[in-house]
Amino acid sequence: MKYTINFICLSWLSFNLNAQTHLVLSEIAMQPSAAEFIEIYNPTDSTVNLDHYYLTDHSNYYALPSNSYTVDAGDFIVKFPSGATIQPRKTLVIGFNGTDFITTYSVNPDYEIISQNTNIPDLVSIKTSGIPSITNAGESVILFYWDGAKDLVQDIDLLNVGIPAVGNQLKSKTGLALDGPDADALTSTYLTDANTMPNQTTAAGSGYSTKRILLEEGYETQTNGNGIGGHDETTENTALTWDQTFTAPTPGSTTLSKNASTQKITAIEPQITIYPNPANNIIHIKFLDFVTQKNEITIYNSQQQIVYHNESISDNINIDGLPEGLYFLKINNSIVKFLVSD
Repeated sequence: MKYTINFICLSWLSFNLNAQTHLVLSEIAMQPSAAEFIEIYNPTDSTVNLDHYYLTDHSNYYALPSNSYTVDAGDFIVKFPSGATIQPRKTLVIGFNGTDFITTYSVNPDYEIISQNTNIPDLVSIKTSGIPSITNAGESVILFYWDGAKDLVQDIDLLNVGIPAVGNQLKSKTGLALDGPDADALTSTYLTDANTMPNQTTAAGSGYSTKRILLEEGYETQTNGNGIGGHDETTENTALTWDQTFTAPTPGSTTLSKNASTQKITAIEPQITIYPNPANNIIHIKFLDFVTQKNEITIYNSQQQIVYHNESISDNINIDGLPEGLYFLKINNSIVKFLVSD
């Protein structure tokens, strides 16, 4: 029997997830400099006050409470101004140079990092070195929370965007003890960062951006971490939740949406047929005629480990030897589930 399966990212499809409880990074453009921006999305049902939210590309951000850090050239730590909010299921776009952003996209960003345009609100600069920018090859981008008094910050969302050099990747804060500006002289210690988040396979070039295609619930460890609600943001499987085939930037617009515990992703409507499902040795894939973009294919197990990868797509995939269980097949930016059974 054949099963017709709509690709998650390329059709109307609703599916239940654990409720997304916090803000996420949703789109990043790295080059050219005039086009750089970071977009944040609120998938929750509530307005979020941003008084204590920070944005940075500096991998030692976690030392902010102790003020025991320096920033590299081009790095920045900025904070949202008092009274800033983000509405439910809405985005905020942070341009680097507001005037350049307007020239590039013909719209205003919600905020700018470099104070250039009096008509655009500035983020509050906490520490910068030189002209803030995102390295073209890639680096870590971090949204985090700190109340200004406690010893430790809380991760909100993280991404190793592009292919960062080692010095620009996320750093582990496991076991680091800090004493912040609170009244006592006692230290607090960060929990373990598993740091399993992969780099992207390439960096989005000039005229392109990288976009989140799935919310992170179900794709990262949600307990015993340094993130809000105990999540370990360093474990998000961004190979599944972010795109790998880049398209033109769409600041202020996202295909992500959420209603209570249901996530709906919308776009165009190509389909495939995959059979048999469940499978035990061979998967057969047939694309409809109008599906023309067929790049690489990757299969992940339920622990988000890669068990198959091929840069050219075949209509027949040998899965002989895979243990019984749930798997995710990814082609381009699209994901479909299948089962392996004897």
